[in-house]
Amino acid sequence: MKSIILFIIIIVISLPGSYLKAQKSFQMKAELAKTHFITYERIDLGIEIKNVSNSIIKENFRHNVHIKIFDQNGKEIPRKGLSTDNFSPYKDEFKINEEWFNVVELNDFFGKELSFFTTSRYYDPGKYIIKISFKPPHSEEITDNISFQVTKPTGDEAIVFTTLLQIFDNAKNGKYKGSEYPEALYSLHIYYPYSVYSPQMLDIIGAVYQSFLNDQNKSDMISKELLEKYPWSPLGRGMLNIILKKMKSDKERRDYIMKLLPGSKNYPMHRVLENLLKELKNNTWKK
Repeated sequence: MKSIILFIIIIVISLPGSYLKAQKSFQMKAELAKTHFITYERIDLGIEIKNVSNSIIKENFRHNVHIKIFDQNGKEIPRKGLSTDNFSPYKDEFKINEEWFNVVELNDFFGKELSFFTTSRYYDPGKYIIKISFKPPHSEEITDNISFQVTKPTGDEAIVFTTLLQIFDNAKNGKYKGSEYPEALYSLHIYYPYSVYSPQMLDIIGAVYQSFLNDQNKSDMISKELLEKYPWSPLGRGMLNIILKKMKSDKERRDYIMKLLPGSKNYPMHRVLENLLKELKNNTWKK
């Protein structure tokens, strides 16, 4: 009889610990708009983290998401660029079922430098695997992997890429004066408006007008064009925030985002825009 009671006590004591160990606090999911890219094309990784526990979790979640990229030979691609803080939730609390979603622009952190005149890096042709991990201070680590392939551009995209390299080379050798450099990029963009390189071109043009030609109005015009023509590109996020802050009402902000949504479908930026709409509807959006 004593042995039976002792057995029951052991089971009762062990159950809560086993349950807590088996229960996950978070779910994480990574996504790409596609798995096949061309050289110098932007690769934008969507990361979703969700509290799937039955309680509010309060932690410091900064610096807790880590990303590594490996080539087809298993060699790790060196990380460059900004702090890993850009990968992680900039928050201290997850409510029950609360989701956090972010788009990480991988060309800003990994890859080879193409030119001094662009901060966007590139990947050699080949297969790559992205490994993402999330390890909060007092929760179990969760991981996700996603693969992609890079090939050389062909057809019109090969023409655009070759022309881009020539424009960068001309700028490096001082062959442009005044606004000739951004004007050369803009002419290429106008001639090939459906190129995957167009968002990068507009992003560079806007930066040149702002930082080197001291023309903020022109820079803003270009940045707005980038946002409205290519709402699927996260390169337009900075201008979107500026535009929304200048608007007088949440209705005006919602209407503007609704116009952008169709053009972002099937891209990670679609989730960003949807989340902005939710925040505006719930009065949780902050300027």
